[in-house]
Amino acid sequence: MFLRAEDLKLSYGVSLDIGRFYVNRTVSVDNAYWKNRHLYIPPVPGFMFMPIMSDLARRVGINTTEQLS
Repeated sequence: MFLRAEDLKLSYGVSLDIGRFYVNRTVSVDNAYWKNRHLYIPPVPGFMFMPIMSDLARRVGINTTEQLS
């Protein structure tokens, strides 16, 4: 479970700014897909692509602020 940005950094090398964005993001309210979910980024492959792809985009020069807005 990823409760801290540092966990994403240690496990996958994701920058702390991007890790914080996804770890601290709240799940959508009144959305059937997010019903009964408590974490935005649970440690399963289907969700891990979001912070990893954001970090890859940062590494090739795409501004993090623009990505996460």
